[in-house]
Amino acid sequence: MNTKDTKKIILHFALVLISIIVGIWLLNKWMHTYTRHGEEVMVPKIREMRLDKAVAILEEQGFRYLVIDSVYKDHLKKMDIAEQDPAPGSLVKKGRTIYLIINSLGKPKVPMPKLVNVSVSLAKVLIKNSGLKLGQIETKKTLMGDGLVLQQFIKGDTIPVGKMVEKGSTVNLLVSIKPTESDSIGADGSVFNFDEL
Repeated sequence: MNTKDTKKIILHFALVLISIIVGIWLLNKWMHTYTRHGEEVMVPKIREMRLDKAVAILEEQGFRYLVIDSVYKDHLKKMDIAEQDPAPGSLVKKGRTIYLIINSLGKPKVPMPKLVNVSVSLAKVLIKNSGLKLGQIETKKTLMGDGLVLQQFIKGDTIPVGKMVEKGSTVNLLVSIKPTESDSIGADGSVFNFDEL
């Protein structure tokens, strides 16, 4: 092989090597631009915000959003953001989709438990376990015994067992107490205290 051929081979090899290096450099530049490498932004806290306000903030900061589910949470208003993913403060690329769960369902309902003819202490447990709240306890003197639930009310209405009521409703009770010695018993079992008349 003469010197002229060797120079040609070296020149071709150098051109191929330079082409590969330039190609890798251009590909790296394109990837850097395409993936926005190093351009991370912080996800804003939009949890517990109204959906319309949260969407405005996300769009202003270059994020996309997608509502993926709805739930019910007592402390939130309808259409508030209950959850977001990624979490607030996460570093993500601009244009990332933020997944949202909104508070849009109505209050769940629960069946009214059987409180009549049970002890007031048991009634309190049943009310709590049903997701209801104990309201006022009024008393009535009867021969039924002490501390027995006579009636169950919500907003002044007697509520039958099994009726669906909003979770968190306040249940008021009418509870029996023993008559005193100064009370008189009527023929129908009603109790009167003439000293109180």
